[in-house]
Amino acid sequence: MAFRGLFDFFQSDSKLDEKLGLTAKQKRLVQSTWAIVRKDEVSVGVALLLAYFKEYPDDQKQFKSFKDVPLDELSKIKIPSACCKYCSNAW
Repeated sequence: MAFRGLFDFFQSDSKLDEKLGLTAKQKRLVQSTWAIVRKDEVSVGVALLLAYFKEYPDDQKQFKSFKDVPLDELSKIKIPSACCKYCSNAW
């Protein structure tokens, strides 16, 4: 009976959730990954924002408080925490 229960556990772990398109194992991996990000949302947000501006430099001009700051100096200034937290939550 114990073996059967173990077999059922592994079988249900790979069952696809049609609504999400993920297995139970994949859902846990996504949740555990985002748990790591949530521990330091501001730092993650800064890293994402810098990567985004590196790829799309013209978009930095939409942010009045640091539109003229060179990208290599942007990580040294205090970027508004709310903006960075939003960025990490958006991705």
